[in-house]
Amino acid sequence: MTPVATVLVDAAGERQIVSFRGAGFSRDIAWLDRDALGDCHAVLVDTRWPAAAAPALALAHDIGCPGIVDGEPPFDQAGDVLAAASHIAFPAEGLRVLAGLSDLSSGLSSLGDRYDAWLTATDGQAGVYFTNGETIAHSPALSVSSLDSLGAGDVWHGAFALALAEGKSEADAVRFASVAAALKCANGTGWPAIPTRADVESALTAW
Repeated sequence: MTPVATVLVDAAGERQIVSFRGAGFSRDIAWLDRDALGDCHAVLVDTRWPAAAAPALALAHDIGCPGIVDGEPPFDQAGDVLAAASHIAFPAEGLRVLAGLSDLSSGLSSLGDRYDAWLTATDGQAGVYFTNGETIAHSPALSVSSLDSLGAGDVWHGAFALALAEGKSEADAVRFASVAAALKCANGTGWPAIPTRADVESALTAW
C-alpha cells in the first residue's frame, strides 16, 4: 500500500503531520553492496528500515565516507542503525524521546556516552546544537518569516549530507544546512520552495 500523509500548516508556517508509512513493499536488500554505492561520498539513512540502513552505514564506514542517520522516531528497532553511524542528526523531539531529557544540550551529552558518533539536534528557529569535542556548541538559525516548515527537516538533512560529502567541517555543514532549511521555510510550499545552491551561498555570505 502506498504511503499517505495529511499535513496541517498553521498561519505561522508550523506543521503537523499524520502519516501512514505504507505496507507490502519488498524488503530484499540483496542489491545493497559496495557496487550499489558507486562513487559515493556520503550515505544518509533514517530509522524506518533498519535492515537496510545498518548495512548501508557499514558500507559507508568501509569506504571511509560519512554515514549519517536522520534520528527521527521510531527507535524501537534502530539500535544497530544508530550504533553504525558516524553522524546522527536528531530533530529536537526525536532527541528528547531517545534521551529522555527535555534539555537538548543535556540530551546530546547523555547520548554522547552511548554512541561513537558526532551528534546534533535541530530545533527550528532556536537553531542547532551539536557535539564539539567534550562540549556542546550552538549554531543560530537564519531569521526568516516562515510560510511553511513542511520539508525543512528533509532539506536540512540533504544539505548537511551534501556539505559533508564535499569535505566541509561539521560546523560549516550545519550552517549550510540551516540556511538551506530556513530559505525553504521562507519560500513556501513544495518542491519550488527548495532553494538553489546559489541562493544558499548568497544567504550564507550575507549572514
